[in-house]
Amino acid sequence: MDKRALGRTGLSISPVVFGGNVFGWTADEKTSFSLLDAFIDAGYNAIDTADVYSSWVPGNKGGESETVIGNWLARGHVSRDQVVIVTKVGSDMGQGHKDLSAKWIVEAVENSLSRLKTDYIDLYLSHWPDPETPYAETLAAFSKLKDQGKIRAIGCSNLDAGQLSDALAVAKTSGLPRYDVIQPEYNLYSRESFEGPLAELCIAEDIGVISYYALAAGFLTGKYRDIKDAEGAARGYRVGDYLNDKGRKILAALDTVAADTGTTPATVAIAWVAARPGITAPIASATSLGQLDSIIKAGQLQLSAEAMALLNAAGACPAMALEIRPVRPEDEAAWRRLWADYLVFYRVELDGAVTDHTWARLLDTDSRLAMRVAVVDGVVAGFAIHHFHESTWSIAPDCYLEDLFVDPEFRGRGTGQALIDDLIALAKQNGWSRVYWHTARDNSTARKLYDRYAEEDGHVRYRVDI
Repeated sequence: MDKRALGRTGLSISPVVFGGNVFGWTADEKTSFSLLDAFIDAGYNAIDTADVYSSWVPGNKGGESETVIGNWLARGHVSRDQVVIVTKVGSDMGQGHKDLSAKWIVEAVENSLSRLKTDYIDLYLSHWPDPETPYAETLAAFSKLKDQGKIRAIGCSNLDAGQLSDALAVAKTSGLPRYDVIQPEYNLYSRESFEGPLAELCIAEDIGVISYYALAAGFLTGKYRDIKDAEGAARGYRVGDYLNDKGRKILAALDTVAADTGTTPATVAIAWVAARPGITAPIASATSLGQLDSIIKAGQLQLSAEAMALLNAAGACPAMALEIRPVRPEDEAAWRRLWADYLVFYRVELDGAVTDHTWARLLDTDSRLAMRVAVVDGVVAGFAIHHFHESTWSIAPDCYLEDLFVDPEFRGRGTGQALIDDLIALAKQNGWSRVYWHTARDNSTARKLYDRYAEEDGHVRYRVDI
């Protein structure tokens, strides 16, 4: 198995990384051991996990995935130096917030080392941005761990190009180790957050990229052709995001290439990511040996130029005319359609009187409640409802984003991002000090419609400082 250099870390990894998020969740320990044995026996060597995996499972508290991997390592099926272990720090492990403080990192790494039953971690990633902790503090903590031999290399996850650029600048000016690896979301359907500025920065700075969600929560395996197909699936709640014209076009292209290559849509989808510019290796998970076979074959599949062109075109976001503007009276029918979808999506029940009252307030220029709409190719495709409030934390008022929704047909094309960018620009123009969005920390439904500016901030979960 040919290995790929992981940026400047000095590590070499196989062309696909096993995603350990399933360990302790949809794969019990016995199943996990058989999967890891088969993965290693096929010539692969990199395993990704995080301290927080799988805290979302009722009864779990986090650390379950690392524990399974540690127990597997202890069995001695493979020597420790033949495996590259990637884990992450910074998620809420009971602190009530994301945490990349030096104090927490020192504690968290010991917990991870203990669960993994090893004395070093090959690659340690900051899992999420932490707006309350300066990059210098986090990087200095990582530097000490490297000096102590507890970690070999460092990286980050879920940073955009601007954030990564800032972190690199801090490392350079402070004489601290830099993030040499990044872990972004990237697949045939969701391309916009990596392609462009972030990919260009990674290539220019020789930063290794191990991307997650290669199969888009299982959608790109081809087994979900209808929303009913996802009923009962662990990650079935996300399938509705992909069941649109774009998603069906991608599945058709995957079917064609899979037939031509004698493989499966899952194998082709993973191989496509592995072949993309700037990517070192995609991360993919499996809960059965049959699923693992698709992953193993992906690392061996060389897609032709014709196949890559077909897949590239299927997943490309077509050019569109996008305008963000205030709501107008003539938008009522379009808004009511989106509002009805919004209520279904969030499982909210409101009677017609509430909807009528809300619409009246949106059009009332004396009301603090206002709405901006996204118009794509002449169609109202999304909305952001907000109001301003005199802040208890600062002299200037804050802007509160009450509701954000994008028509499923227009998701993945930057529409939601444009609504957020517009609201931030409006806040700056009006002298508002922050943009807030109140929602639960673990509200994955909400986060799917939010954007890369989303940050956790105590009881107010998302905040953008202006």
